[in-house]
Amino acid sequence: MSISRRGFVRTVGLGATGVLSAPFITGRGREAAAFEITGGPLLADDVIKISSNENARGPGRSVFAAIEDAMTVRMGRGYPPDHTGDLVTTIAQTFGVEEGNVLVGTGSGGILQGGTQAFCTDRPLVTAAPTYGTPESTARRMGADMRIVPVDAS
Repeated sequence: MSISRRGFVRTVGLGATGVLSAPFITGRGREAAAFEITGGPLLADDVIKISSNENARGPGRSVFAAIEDAMTVRMGRGYPPDHTGDLVTTIAQTFGVEEGNVLVGTGSGGILQGGTQAFCTDRPLVTAAPTYGTPESTARRMGADMRIVPVDAS
């Protein structure tokens, strides 16, 4: 299965809307259930959770004030943020690459999904475990071969 640049960008857009990440969204908030069965701790001191938002209180007042100060009429209406082009230009100049080689998104999910689809059609996905689940779940849906490399203390 090959994918064009246009198909890649379209997939990134779908991923950003959460259409293809529903299994992850529906599972959030249930992470502690596994520990209830075993009677184990909710979090060990050496565990860092990266797959869910762990701040139940949300942002503080100063964060809301900063967001309100930066808001424009276009935000939240399906348009990219006003300064995305400036961001792409700055990244390209900083790293000495063409602007066409810079892709920004509203989160990692859509970019990881599009990257998996673009690069794992003729080659297997090589990914660490544990890590973000999007590349692995995308590769499984595609029927792509996978090589999962366990992360250890070394």
